[in-house]
Amino acid sequence: MDIDLAKPEFDGLWDKQPVKQDIDPLFNRSKHWKTKMDKDILQRTLTKLKENIVREQVVGTKRFEGPVPFKSDPSEIIFKDFDVEKVYRTRVTLTNVTLTINTLKLVDLSESLKDFITLKFEPPGMISAGMSCYLYVTFEPKINENLRGEIKFLAQTGMFTIPIRCEIKK
Repeated sequence: MDIDLAKPEFDGLWDKQPVKQDIDPLFNRSKHWKTKMDKDILQRTLTKLKENIVREQVVGTKRFEGPVPFKSDPSEIIFKDFDVEKVYRTRVTLTNVTLTINTLKLVDLSESLKDFITLKFEPPGMISAGMSCYLYVTFEPKINENLRGEIKFLAQTGMFTIPIRCEIKK
């Protein structure tokens, strides 16, 4: 009675080869819409959407030509004289300084800060001119080094950034 103990009694998932599927980035969610015309229509629609994200704002005869669509208070986030392993928090007020309603989307945080900074921002939807929303920034230093970066936002009238500086004790 020779039994090979190195061989399993039943086949496992490791014995099967994965099935390769046709990968189409435009249609990876559905088995339908495979015609060339459907792909072209979807591609044109996506292009139009991307082009219309940022647009010029004109009210009556006035055109918004400001440097940034939202004013941040403070204009630069600074964490000075921090201690490692302590938690620091601040609130940033973002005020719509354009002529009419505007939307706001948090795009990204600099790579150098992603391990140390946490952002809490609930997209407010449409913000009327002069109205504000809040961004909560939590800084948790893990190393004793000066850090710099920025938070990127996208509004209907363009992109803008808020710089961040984290400075050690001198």
